[in-house]
Amino acid sequence: MRRWLCVALCCFAGAAVAEPAPDPQPKAGARACLVEGSFMHDGEVQPLVDCLQGNGESHARLAGACEGPVRMAEAVGAPPPRVTWLVACPAPAQARCEGIGGTRIVVHHYRRTPAQLAQSRPGCEGAGGAWVEGDGKD
Repeated sequence: MRRWLCVALCCFAGAAVAEPAPDPQPKAGARACLVEGSFMHDGEVQPLVDCLQGNGESHARLAGACEGPVRMAEAVGAPPPRVTWLVACPAPAQARCEGIGGTRIVVHHYRRTPAQLAQSRPGCEGAGGAWVEGDGKD
């Protein structure tokens, strides 16, 4: 189950995220979703703060990816994460997984420990994504 969660979300991140205004339903121009919640890992509650950005992917595909963590939480009886639709993911992210699952979707990771980031990279690459440390801007 933990591996699936890491692949589904490419695990977590640790940078501060600007607080967006809640927008639970996608509106015109929404091209990203911020997923916030928590999960259990080795008996500890860990924060979940990831943002998925479509980068030209169809809205239906992005919406399906954004609902993945909600469906996973329901399947294991955990509280569902909050999904907020945004125009773009906040910067900077600790790391990104680009092109996960053969799509143009980029998963931005925030508020992760170094160990969580290290665990996220194999999940990203195993799902066909390219791992980028930091915000990717030089």
